[in-house]
Amino acid sequence: MNLELFLIIFYYIIMVIYLFQKYTKYYLYSDLSDLLDINFITILTSLFIKSYLIVKAFQLLLFFTKLIHKIIE
Repeated sequence: MNLELFLIIFYYIIMVIYLFQKYTKYYLYSDLSDLLDINFITILTSLFIKSYLIVKAFQLLLFFTKLIHKIIE
């Protein structure tokens, strides 16, 4: 549970940094209110959902590998 939360937060922070580096040239000379437009918040929300799904997929993969390992033994 703690590892899952850590991975989600880590992935989320990496993606936020990546987005800021990518779109800094557009937001550099604009107000801070432009950063809070709906598009940017939607991108961050979708990244959070994708990171959660990636963690769940890894958990499922780990479960199946443990199951296959038990069957082989």
